[in-house]
Amino acid sequence: MTKAIGRYDDEGEGDHEDVTKVYRDMERSEPERFTVFNACRGMKKDHVYYDYQDQGSYDVTFEFVEPQRVFAGQTMTVILNVHNNSTETRTIQATISARSSFYTGVQGTHLKRVTGQFTLSGGQKDTLTIRLEPSEYQDRLVDMGFIKLTATGYVSESKQSYIDEYDYLFEKPRMSVEVPECQVGQECTATFSFSNPLDVTLTDCFFSMEVGGSYRPRTFRINREVRPREMFTYSQTFVPRRSGDRRLVAAFTSRQLHDVTGSRKLVIRD
Repeated sequence: MTKAIGRYDDEGEGDHEDVTKVYRDMERSEPERFTVFNACRGMKKDHVYYDYQDQGSYDVTFEFVEPQRVFAGQTMTVILNVHNNSTETRTIQATISARSSFYTGVQGTHLKRVTGQFTLSGGQKDTLTIRLEPSEYQDRLVDMGFIKLTATGYVSESKQSYIDEYDYLFEKPRMSVEVPECQVGQECTATFSFSNPLDVTLTDCFFSMEVGGSYRPRTFRINREVRPREMFTYSQTFVPRRSGDRRLVAAFTSRQLHDVTGSRKLVIRD
């Protein structure tokens, strides 16, 4: 997800854009995949990458349920469903693990891991669940606050293996921005506020702001900490350089909570 160009939403997340398809090919259909495999059969150097092997007939289904996004400071629940589709008993070992992650995919601190051993009769289903409490992650997130969720499974009788992963990002509070009508060359004051959703104190706090085409990006260190669940308010003065309809964009970051953003249109008079 990234900020969409030319689209703004001061209250919600309507200005986000999914750019997955820009850097990763979308999943092809089965006929399309076979077309690629056949096209590469005459190219010896590509055999190692496109050697298609039948994975066999596996009769246990794993479903890694996409977790519901919750706000930072709330409990997150992740579910792995296991279903024995055969008429025979299957012995299954499944695991769900959670680690903090940088936005580049580099993994950080281990957060939690659960393992389940199931003996399922024919047609039987079961579920493995992991609950990540705020106390287990809110002091240990890195970078933008991603969590890498990984689910694995193994069936003893058929040697079937399974793995899937999901990059999870908590909802962040929106920053409220209040700014009056401003005048070029005159000092103007903007007020920013948001509620700390965590039960821990926010430390190493920084605030950044800019007004597109009128005030260059600046970063300020906030010389105090933000208490747990506090409604934080911060005021900053600036002197706009150009007039017109502009947009003020601001962001707050700390060691425990990152990327709290807000924006507001403003009119700058000559």
